[in-house]
Amino acid sequence: MQIDRRFASRNVLSLLAVVMLLLGSATSVFAQATPEASPSAEGAGPNLGDAIVLHDTSGEETIQIAATDLVDPDKAVENADRGFHWVGVEVVVSNPTDADIEFNSYAVTVVDGEGFAYNNGYASRSSDDMETRPDFSESTVPAGGAISGWLFYQIVNDATPAWIVYNDSFNAQQFAVLANLEGATIEDGAETPFYDSNAAEIGTVTVDDIITDFQKSDSEITPARGMTTVAVALTIAATGKTDLQPNSYSFSIVDDFGFLYYPQFYFRSEESTTQYPDLPTDTLAAGSDASGVVLFEIPKDAQISYVTYAPDYTQFYLLAQPGPGSTVSGDTLTPVANPTSSNTGEDTPVATEDTGSTGGQETGDCFGVSDWAKATEEILTPISDVLNGSDSLNDVNPGDLRDAANQMRDAADAQADVETPEIAQNANAAIVDMLNGFAGFYDDIADRLDKGDSPEDIQADLENDPALEKLFTPFVTELTTLMTSCPDSDLSGIFG
Repeated sequence: MQIDRRFASRNVLSLLAVVMLLLGSATSVFAQATPEASPSAEGAGPNLGDAIVLHDTSGEETIQIAATDLVDPDKAVENADRGFHWVGVEVVVSNPTDADIEFNSYAVTVVDGEGFAYNNGYASRSSDDMETRPDFSESTVPAGGAISGWLFYQIVNDATPAWIVYNDSFNAQQFAVLANLEGATIEDGAETPFYDSNAAEIGTVTVDDIITDFQKSDSEITPARGMTTVAVALTIAATGKTDLQPNSYSFSIVDDFGFLYYPQFYFRSEESTTQYPDLPTDTLAAGSDASGVVLFEIPKDAQISYVTYAPDYTQFYLLAQPGPGSTVSGDTLTPVANPTSSNTGEDTPVATEDTGSTGGQETGDCFGVSDWAKATEEILTPISDVLNGSDSLNDVNPGDLRDAANQMRDAADAQADVETPEIAQNANAAIVDMLNGFAGFYDDIADRLDKGDSPEDIQADLENDPALEKLFTPFVTELTTLMTSCPDSDLSGIFG
């Protein structure tokens, strides 16, 4: 399968991106509480091999993650798509707690120097190389134990890996920089360029100011109990030859314990927005710029580590590091023995669990998953273009939304009828539920537009609707679990 640079994410994720573009960022509902913050940022960030600490909502350490090795280009991996080469990253995850912890290896992402993000995928290798460098095939980090293995990424030939990050925005809602490969510093007030699919600069973003306790500056804002409002003042410039469409939901902030927060909508008076205007969302003509604030709600005792920007689902940029950044433990994590790759010299029955990669041959419970994935791709690919080209609710009419809802329901019906192996049943059900759920949201939006509700009010309501979380979180969880359980089934049409 040819992988276009614009689609470093996945077909289903591109469908979600279209949906979320219209509905606004639903992930603001995931805000998590964190305890006291660290005092200051230090240096340019972690080095390859540093162990990075993640915390739970009470501030207790949960796991440590280390990207311990990187091979670029990784010539032991075969069959890279034309124009791409493979990069291998070794990852070790340690669990010091007394309970098993689930780990989403798909959240470990490589970001190149132009900000394009790459997710790991299936890599065809010789049995000798797989024995020497086992795949990262486990998803449960046992209490007091560790798991490790290699992840592989197809990267554009002229690109250079700049960052390795852990960005679990769907499940744990946590982010950490695992390795700053180029040693770049994040300077205060620096213009951060971003690019089109051909890596030509089209714009820049600048963090002009970060105003904490913003409710003191705007008394009309009332954050939830125990929370405080942060205003990030931004400037977006269209530096290329094409117009840009700014939006606020492409920004996020990360606190000192790695939790992600997304833009928060408040009803503000004209007097307030005159003094502190919201970031404009009108089309930005080439050569012009726009400034404004994006608001976030975080726990009172949290400190901001990063401000991030993802202009679309294939790119990721660190705009500012006003706080401590990722927490480095100082421990050294070493790879652990992988029981699935041991070779005793005796004939071993085909395993149905903990097999890791078998070189591309489906075995055991995973038999038939590849056929299911191909059928799913045929159903989902057409609706990836549903309402494509619409930048906001202002660009669609109720009839288009209802047509889109009907297409999603038809796709859900077709998906429900697909022959599905038992191991993929949960993933199949999650896809059906997601499609039907989003269809319902589209119909509701159409009804509200017919009643005369403004697109801005509708989007604001949806951004704070926890029902959206219940739609896409099970989908991502089940697909990630299936991909980990069946590494030799071709899930490329859905997840890579």
